[in-house]
Amino acid sequence: MGTSEAIVSATSLDFFQGTRFVRIRAASGKTTRPDMEKLGTDLSTLLSGTGNLPGETEILRIPGLVDGSIVFHRRAILGYEVLAPGYEAKVAVPGTAGTLILITPEDAGPAPQFLRKLSGSLPGFVRVGKEMARADLPSGTLWLISREGFHLGVAGKMTREKASAVLSIVAGRLSRFLEQPEREITKKE
Repeated sequence: MGTSEAIVSATSLDFFQGTRFVRIRAASGKTTRPDMEKLGTDLSTLLSGTGNLPGETEILRIPGLVDGSIVFHRRAILGYEVLAPGYEAKVAVPGTAGTLILITPEDAGPAPQFLRKLSGSLPGFVRVGKEMARADLPSGTLWLISREGFHLGVAGKMTREKASAVLSIVAGRLSRFLEQPEREITKKE
């Protein structure tokens, strides 16, 4: 935890430190929030690096981002292993709420192969025009675009137009991120 923004409850704790995303889950119903905070603080002292979020998470910092909602998922995003590893964040603006996803080139590989993999694994997956794909998930429609090897998505109960507007903002953030000469995509351990 150190300088990291942490998400904590009596049974879970998530935080970033250096190149690591730490996720702790308690199996005991007797665990308390202070217990989890102490465990996180103790573990944090053993890890190198700061608690700053990885640089690529700046791509998700759009208007309406729910504070503290950016998490890294190694195994599944939106309940689907095919979408992981990657980042997920909640967004809520008047008339629109959903989940943003960001999958880096390091984690997805080449876009055509990644999209073929998704087409065989996500329900209702179809290409929509040249640049967008969608899938019909239980939580709502997932809308995806690929840019420079990154896969950007938004999921929820929203129209293509609303999803396009959100993804346009995220794609703009990606462009600014890619223009930074000192940028570095975090290598996850």
